[in-house]
Amino acid sequence: MGYQKITLTQGYNMVSPMFNAIGGDVKAIKDIFEEKTGWVSDEAETDADYIKIWYNGGYAYTYFVSSDADDAWANGEDAFTETEDTIPENVGFWLYNRGAQKTVTLAGEVPVGDVTLTLNPGYTMLANPFAAPLPVKSIVAISGAFVSDEAETDADYIKIWRNGGYNATYFVSSDADDAWANGEDAFTETDDTIAPGEAFWFYRRGSTMTIKIPCPN
Repeated sequence: MGYQKITLTQGYNMVSPMFNAIGGDVKAIKDIFEEKTGWVSDEAETDADYIKIWYNGGYAYTYFVSSDADDAWANGEDAFTETEDTIPENVGFWLYNRGAQKTVTLAGEVPVGDVTLTLNPGYTMLANPFAAPLPVKSIVAISGAFVSDEAETDADYIKIWRNGGYNATYFVSSDADDAWANGEDAFTETDDTIAPGEAFWFYRRGSTMTIKIPCPN
């Protein structure tokens, strides 16, 4: 059993569910956070804390803390029932926190072993699935090749939303021998990491490919 505390700022946060359900199954929305109270609830997502999940090229799912479901997480299509839906494996999500900054707890079974993912062209919101910082440079192609260039505008890239804005960008830089570089230094392979509990955008410019996210030691 693993636990990870993360801080939610007021407004949008990109979150990784990190842990699996006990037994290794995918995590239910209602079980992502240990905290069952302290959320902003309402009859509709427009005035409640909510989760939005980007999947297969669009926002496919919305959940909010529903006052009509005793302040439980409900599907946007049924405000009166606590949802039994699960979050797709290795997918991150947006969480909109209407209240003040707060610390919440992610819990569950810690994943072990490397993660292999298929990426389609365009945006995919991925998750750091591990309870340890994930080095950006450890993300590698195993089928197909990354698109590299001198700038992120023409390369595969990663963007991370932190503290209310996109303030971390990495791209496959042709000036760094096709390694992952920070957007502020295209000539050097980055040593930066993606934090536990953090999600990130991956923009794929080329055709469908497979990547590996190695389990940090």
